[in-house]
Parts: sequence; structure tokens; C-alpha cells
Amino acid sequence: MDNNEHLSEVYGAGQVGDSLHSEQASAELTISDLRMLKIVSLEQVEHLVGLYAQLNVPKPHPLLFLEQMTAKKDSWFVEAGDLGLIFLTDIVPERNANLHVFFWDLKFDKSRRELVLAALATAFNLFNFLRVTVIVPDTAGPLKERYLRMGFTLEGTIRKSGPGGIDEHILGLLREELPCHVTPVPTSFLA
Repeated sequence: MDNNEHLSEVYGAGQVGDSLHSEQASAELTISDLRMLKIVSLEQVEHLVGLYAQLNVPKPHPLLFLEQMTAKKDSWFVEAGDLGLIFLTDIVPERNANLHVFFWDLKFDKSRRELVLAALATAFNLFNFLRVTVIVPDTAGPLKERYLRMGFTLEGTIRKSGPGGIDEHILGLLREELPCHVTPVPTSFLA
């Protein structure tokens, strides 16, 4: 299943629809598809919030997503083509941030994990982070495994902190734990 992993299965949210079965080929993305999110219109914001709201996976409320994308100054968003967002919130330069990854077609295969790692390598350099944290709901055991394969370490569990009182797992990635084959995205790609 690694070639076309389906996020709804990875998150433990069940099937989202017949058109999204994991047997279907995942849209190819390359490093050149990564670019900084630049808000240019209200329609663009509405479109992204709509895509986010439609995701059938555990996630923060769409109004929080909207605030992080438009108002908060401690967030950094990278678009993965037209297929998703990789973003960091609660950024404290020279210390840490929280990672969020959402692909609109709900796929998170190996090539997409490589894109996430490239974006992380860029963020480590840009903000001089010591670490990045990701929080994964207990219902998303397969997603936790994907992050562990990317080099993250399970650091603990926050009991009954997620939606509906589910447990959430804290995973961390230190700068020195970033896989050595991953190189930052040239800033010209992100322009």
C-alpha cells in the first residue's frame, strides 16, 4: 500500500469516497512543485479554507486554519502544487515549530513524504530550528508510522486532548535527525 497510501486510512477516518481508493495512482509531485503560499485574493482564501474544511480527517477547526493562513505571523505555508499544503505554525525562530501536512486528494505516499522532508529541511535552514513537532491523533496509527519512517521520534502521548477526547501522540524531529539524503529546496523554487 506504500505507493498510494490513502490519508483517510492513514488517519483512521474511513473511506472518503469511491473516487479516492488507494489503488488509484497518486498525482506525481516533484520538488519543483513546492512554492511559498502567497495570498492574492479573497477567492483564493475561500478556496483553500473550503478544501481544508472538506477533508475527512482529524484537524483543527477551519477558522483556526484561516487565522493561521491569513493573520498569524508565526506560520509558514508551502504549497505542494495544487494538491496540498505543508505548513508550520507556532514558529519560534532558533527553537521550534509545529508541522501540519494536508493533501487534498488524501494521499501521502513515499514521494510526498520526500516533499515534506524537503520543505522541513528548508524550514530548518530558514528559521534555524532545533526541532519540529507533529501531533498525531491516536486513531491515526498508520500516519504515526509514516512520520516515524521520515525520522521523527515518538516523544509522548497527551491523553484525551484531541477531538472527542482521543489521545494524541507527540513526535519530534531534531535538526540532526533530518535524513542526510534530504536537501533544502532552493529559495528560487519557493518564490
